[in-house]
Amino acid sequence: RKSMGVYTLKESQINDIKQVLKEHNIYVDVNIPKNYSPIQALKVFPYQVDSSIREKLATQILGGSDGLTVSIQSPKSANDQPQRIYRREDQIVTFDGGSILYRNEGIINAKGSIDSKESEKMAAQWIKNMEYDVKNMHIQTIQQEDDIYIIYYDQYKGIPVFDSYVKMHITPLGISEAKIRKVKIGELTGPKQNIYPADQVFFNLIKTISQNHPIHIKDIMIGYALENPRGTHLIAEDAIPFYQVILESGEIYYINAYTNELRDETPPIMDDLQ
Repeated sequence: RKSMGVYTLKESQINDIKQVLKEHNIYVDVNIPKNYSPIQALKVFPYQVDSSIREKLATQILGGSDGLTVSIQSPKSANDQPQRIYRREDQIVTFDGGSILYRNEGIINAKGSIDSKESEKMAAQWIKNMEYDVKNMHIQTIQQEDDIYIIYYDQYKGIPVFDSYVKMHITPLGISEAKIRKVKIGELTGPKQNIYPADQVFFNLIKTISQNHPIHIKDIMIGYALENPRGTHLIAEDAIPFYQVILESGEIYYINAYTNELRDETPPIMDDLQ
């Protein structure tokens, strides 16, 4: 059942959803969205990183160019591109196709806890160094035991774009790992289409995430995403509405809001930084 036009989940319906999930050992620790309306797709364009942008980003991320070395690693397959690797002391930036990967080997195994406010300050300063406009981005904080992950998403009129982000792993000593992906955001395109409400999304997701032990859903939100995020992305594409569901274990699920179908790519948040 898609929501037809503007649709609001009643409190009784939300309680029914939670009860059904509980019967399958699934618990929702966040508010379930109540209001739904038809949504258009969003036109996005590839973000081209040429040599000048690459040099600038590497210098910004690594904090300078003194002692900077550059190497090229051959592609692993015919479909891959060569990796360009910039190193400055313990810090490494790798340009790998449409992704930029950062790793600080000096603090990668740093232990200890850090509170969310302090980690958000670290993350905000780190991406400001790359001239991101933090005020116009959606911030998401995910905590797993002593590990904190912060993701900044680009937005279109307040709605996050899941395939345009800066994702960071925060330690008490700073940013240990990060991944950057970016698209250029255009305008809405095509007709408004009805979307599935959260109750139908959860009912469909039960068979995928249900386990013998308790499963906790830590976040659910709707945003724009590409149907095939691992494609080549050489031309303009339509980003369509997707639900993002994050489990306490760190697994992230993307569900097409038009079709209620699960997107194939559902890596744990840490695996996606590798």
